[in-house]
Amino acid sequence: MNLKNKFWNNIIFAFLAQGISLFLSVLMSLIVPKFLTVRDFGYWQLFIFYFGYVGFFHFGLNDGVYLKYGGKSYDEMDKPLLGSQYKIAAVLQSVMAIIFIFFCFFIIDDNNRKFVILMTGIVMVLNNLSLYLGFIFQAANETKWFSISVILDKLVFMVCLLPMIFIKVNDFRFYIVFYVTGKVAALVYSIYKGKEIVFSKCLPLKITFINMFDNIKIGINLMIANIASTLIIGSARFIIDGRWGIEAFGKFSLSMSIINFVLLFISQVSMVLFPMLRNVNSEQQSVLYKGIRDGLSLFLPLAFLCYAPLCYVMALWLPQYKESLIYLGLLLPICTFNGKMNLLCTTYFKVFRKEKNLLMVNVFAMVLSLILSLLGAYIFDNIIIVAVFLVLSIGIRSYISELYIAKIMNSNIILDIIMETVIVIAFMFSTWRFSLLKSFIIILFVYLVFALINAHKVKRILSFISKGK
Repeated sequence: MNLKNKFWNNIIFAFLAQGISLFLSVLMSLIVPKFLTVRDFGYWQLFIFYFGYVGFFHFGLNDGVYLKYGGKSYDEMDKPLLGSQYKIAAVLQSVMAIIFIFFCFFIIDDNNRKFVILMTGIVMVLNNLSLYLGFIFQAANETKWFSISVILDKLVFMVCLLPMIFIKVNDFRFYIVFYVTGKVAALVYSIYKGKEIVFSKCLPLKITFINMFDNIKIGINLMIANIASTLIIGSARFIIDGRWGIEAFGKFSLSMSIINFVLLFISQVSMVLFPMLRNVNSEQQSVLYKGIRDGLSLFLPLAFLCYAPLCYVMALWLPQYKESLIYLGLLLPICTFNGKMNLLCTTYFKVFRKEKNLLMVNVFAMVLSLILSLLGAYIFDNIIIVAVFLVLSIGIRSYISELYIAKIMNSNIILDIIMETVIVIAFMFSTWRFSLLKSFIIILFVYLVFALINAHKVKRILSFISKGK
């Protein structure tokens, strides 16, 4: 299979995986809150929130393997060396999980939070070991295998979830247990596909540790950059939980989970894009950059047009989450900023091996978000202001990263950024000041003007897609 055919094959499986993930996310974000209390839904969201940070505990090993082996075929990889590191990582992950759970149980009094911590520790081991193999599959451009593990994970959870919805189970703990069950299934499949690595002979400890530390040294910047990226939003959510409690946290998190619907697909495309970009020349990288950026700038703002109909349906379906709809109107621009950041900027940072630059940008945005969120929570005492500050921090990060990558690619995007910013401001202002119908008309008019100005990009995108087939 040639490179282009493999790319589109991987894309199909990636979208299938995320299509299932999207359906599951809809169930968890729009159906499950109907049966759980606001408080119980808050604990479920707290578990998902903590789960987003378990990757910190592989200390960059997975990212280092991903970067070092990116572009190599699976047959070329040193399987005994990778397998020896995998076994050591399994032991270290288990020990860290036990220590993590032990200390948290003495610090935390809330039994529900204790349960969340316990399950987070378990899923940390399962997820990180599965991802180690998943990163190897991605680096070898065998992302189809990784996508199938994701599909299996989600299907197992969904099979368990649907009966619970049908009989209206209202205890969040069942949802967490079955979520972890899905991770077990993904790990078993990954071990099966990576059995040549997992069950390879063990190399001497000295050689294994030397290579582990080398991979950690390579991957630590990318790992911290990824953690800092999640903490841009995470710091605001931490502060909301601490300042206003679990119910406010749940309502805010519902808005964020809806935004993640869009970002799920983008993350899977970036997974497929990285190994391919490592195998093409600089001219092809430039062509891909322009085509992808044009597509994102035109299609991501369409999420704004979905806001009014979504709000209307959600207001009828989940009346107890009215505040979430207000937050959603302010937070939805995160789709455009993080969409371009995740697919375009972060991918090219990794391709050009600029992990330190990515780290600096993400840490800056994380610190900015933390400071502004503290001001919004403890000085202004207003979640709305926290949400606006959060979008501002993410927007600044996106602009800095886009301008940096554009400079490397010798591309001028200043005018594009100005026009895209106008759409974002128009959306946030109109949803805040006007009714759903009026705001929809305003943003539709603004988008149509934007699309007409950029009509030439549509032809360029169609040409880009036709050449990729």
